[in-house]
Amino acid sequence: MPTLIALLAAGYGGWLFYNFAPLSKGYWARRANVLLSEAEEQEDLPFYRAILLPVAGLVQRFAPAAWLLGAKADLYWAHLAGSWLGWESGDFWALRLVLCILGLAYGLFVMRQPYVGALVGAIGLLYPGMRLHGQAEKVRRRFLQELPDAAQNLAMLAAVGTSVGEALRRLAQGQGLVSQWMRQTLALAAGQQFFSASEREKGFLRQRAEESRLPALINLAVQLDLVQRSGAEAGNLLGDLATNVAQAYEGEMSERAEKLGATLVFPTMIFYFIPYMITILAPVAVSVMQGF
Repeated sequence: MPTLIALLAAGYGGWLFYNFAPLSKGYWARRANVLLSEAEEQEDLPFYRAILLPVAGLVQRFAPAAWLLGAKADLYWAHLAGSWLGWESGDFWALRLVLCILGLAYGLFVMRQPYVGALVGAIGLLYPGMRLHGQAEKVRRRFLQELPDAAQNLAMLAAVGTSVGEALRRLAQGQGLVSQWMRQTLALAAGQQFFSASEREKGFLRQRAEESRLPALINLAVQLDLVQRSGAEAGNLLGDLATNVAQAYEGEMSERAEKLGATLVFPTMIFYFIPYMITILAPVAVSVMQGF
């Protein structure tokens, strides 16, 4: 009987979502086509990804924009490193919410311990985000580290009379994350306007750079657009840009170094100070308890 009631309640809840939270016509077909087309290039779509599709639709509709934008930026860089391929921000947040709900259900109905459910649910919600953000941050740092050299190479090519488009194609033939990013950008831009015709009409290069939410990369795309559109002296402009990119990188590294002390306070307290205090005080506490 309880199982039947649960099934009826689940069906009624699904009916409510279907009627009161409608999605655009053909949404499921479009999402399935996108995921399946991406999966065909790699492997078959896993079953758990198909299960997440309805939840992803609700997340995409009701989740705060800041959540989705943050996940989208992290996935952008994870994709560049070959991780989380085929995932979008709605899918990723659907995974986190489903893991959280499963953790709560495990603690409440299997272990019958609310605090266990809260702990496992919190882990299910937070761990994927922490893992993705850590992967994305590593890729961002490597990209920023390589960007000054890439800008300098573009400036050198422009100084000898190479066009901006040809310089970018030569950059794409190199090694490293910046070259890989440029290869992907050139491939995805097939049939589209690559450079911006004006400030209002952004080209594909500018759009893709803005999706990264990385100021140094956006600045590089803006300067390349300016050189291409105005026909200005590319060597001088790109030389100045290479200097600015290098200075920005050094400034960010200095800022990270200054913040490192505050960042390490919490891990140091948890993994070093507290175990140290327990090791020192435990024998004293045992002696006192034995005295009573």
